[in-house]
Amino acid sequence: MNIVRDISNSIFHSSAPHGCNPNRDYLDEKTREFKNNFARAVNIVNGNLRSNGDMNLDRKSAESYASDARQVERGELSNSGAHARASYRWAREGNLAGAVMNALAVLGSGHRDAADYKTGEILCK
Repeated sequence: MNIVRDISNSIFHSSAPHGCNPNRDYLDEKTREFKNNFARAVNIVNGNLRSNGDMNLDRKSAESYASDARQVERGELSNSGAHARASYRWAREGNLAGAVMNALAVLGSGHRDAADYKTGEILCK
């Protein structure tokens, strides 16, 4: 595994056609309609990885991401909590790029969660 390549593929979209990964298609289908920040981040990264031909997403991981996005949408889990879960899962599997990207996302999503609590928006979910 090349962490620099994996992180680059997570961030940058490729216009070159690549093979499909049914697990990435499943994840896109299950999360594209959600409005929460976690689901939007998952969709962007998933789309970038798909465009770069990344096949490193198994069904179990796709289902975990979809479940976490659904919980955030329902107000049962914070954006930060969902990223922390994902970071932990990737670290357990030895995927350093996934662990680092999600750990950084915990820091980036904390302000959004705090704003949702301050404004009471979290109660509207």
